[in-house]
Amino acid sequence: MSLANDLAEVRPLSFDEWEDGFRRDRNPDREIAGWIHLAAILKTMTATFSLSLPERKECYRVLIACYTGERATVRERSDPRLLSEEQINLAIKYFFEGGYR
Repeated sequence: MSLANDLAEVRPLSFDEWEDGFRRDRNPDREIAGWIHLAAILKTMTATFSLSLPERKECYRVLIACYTGERATVRERSDPRLLSEEQINLAIKYFFEGGYR
């Protein structure tokens, strides 16, 4: 799994940019694990729902809101408009509870 490849459509950074970011992080192992978790959920959601590129970008925003804050504020901070309630709820559930593999 390469984050640069897996997230290229929604977060277009080169491998070197990803690596540089992780090298600057205080806890790179935790940060890498978090991004791998996010990418795996996005991949599962895309395969399960055949998400279009705009829907993948929105799902990514939902997952970033999960990654950067509390579960209760995800919808408010990501403002999803394309995904169904089922899809939003599932992405949030997968992020906080797992079960997507």
